[in-house]
Amino acid sequence: MSATAGVEVPDQIHTITERYKRTERILTLLVAAVAVTAVFGAFIVLPYFAALGLSLAAIALVRVPLLETEGELHLRTDADPDAVRNEFASALPPVLPFQWGGAERVRSTADGGVYEYSYLFGRRSTTMAVTVRSGSETSSAGADCELDITAGEKPWGRYRVSVEDDGESTAVVVAFESTRRYALNRLTQLVAANRYQEEAYAAQGYTVVDRDWSLTLGS
Repeated sequence: MSATAGVEVPDQIHTITERYKRTERILTLLVAAVAVTAVFGAFIVLPYFAALGLSLAAIALVRVPLLETEGELHLRTDADPDAVRNEFASALPPVLPFQWGGAERVRSTADGGVYEYSYLFGRRSTTMAVTVRSGSETSSAGADCELDITAGEKPWGRYRVSVEDDGESTAVVVAFESTRRYALNRLTQLVAANRYQEEAYAAQGYTVVDRDWSLTLGS
């Protein structure tokens, strides 16, 4: 996958993404505070070794990847169906605003896009890549396009997009599933994204008609 051009992120999406990231950080701190309080409480009311064992088990539980997500999203827009298909096949697919909106750099590729991130004050970096398959290349009958996402070169998620002109507007159905497991400590990201999802789609010209997602234990 070779980069062809840098892509500019709309200011409005960047602003929404910054609010999403602040909310996610606050939730993470709250969860950490509750966990620390529970650990101290365990050491107060339980024998030392029992409290130690319980604390280590709890830490392991919140960090072990156990959960998978899946669901379906129904959108509506006044844009032309072909324009919608092109948007979902671009480096900035409307269904991933928090991913490309939070990247330090977005690069367009021949079959999607690459998002670059850094952390630990720039000492480390990682990438997320979106590969788009259209028409007969998709693995799902009836889908206009399929997005396969990797993070750090490991599977992350898959989105199947169907676009239809209903005579009054363009209807979009997005079926999504995680292709990796999530640990409990990552749920703050899902909660924060759920809080700003409709606003992020509206900024791109899409109305959320219905959405349904679930968490399951990985098999």
